[in-house]
Amino acid sequence: MFHFTTSLLLERSSDILEINYQYYRDDYAHIDDIDDVVRHDVRTVIDHVLSTHEYEAFVFVGKSLGTVALDHELTRPIFHEAHVIWLTPLLGREDVTQTMRTTRASQLVVIGDKDHCYTANRVDALAAIPSLKTHLLMGVNHGLERDVDTFGTIEVLQEVIEAIDAFLPSKLTTVRSPFLKTE
Repeated sequence: MFHFTTSLLLERSSDILEINYQYYRDDYAHIDDIDDVVRHDVRTVIDHVLSTHEYEAFVFVGKSLGTVALDHELTRPIFHEAHVIWLTPLLGREDVTQTMRTTRASQLVVIGDKDHCYTANRVDALAAIPSLKTHLLMGVNHGLERDVDTFGTIEVLQEVIEAIDAFLPSKLTTVRSPFLKTE
């Protein structure tokens, strides 16, 4: 998913910042609150980039645990006008959904109805927000895949990339912050 999202952004002559982490590894097993570590690490990397580069527009892409960092970053005034793509957001977390409800950023939420993070009433409530578009995928799990259906999963990939393409402005300079699924 991130590979093709990156391709779309590169086609728009965007700068790409990927923040990749592997917090599921054994050396992180002793950490009680991984959320704080994710937030700290993401902010540190973004601050470093912003100390040496200036941008006029921002696009953030976060998936799963990465949506916790998005929630934190969107409180910063510099990102209030960002475009935000929430892939399989952690809708059970009040901090994440509260940010979705209150941010001024333009937002796209992509989630499947078979995702363990999917909550129909929360998605319905989010769909009522004018600055937020929802894209619900039927029969799709947290990995944005159809179980035991390779060709169906390829169709899902195309559908998601088309939704992202339609959501993104045609010209922009971006800081992209992709976060790997950690399950």
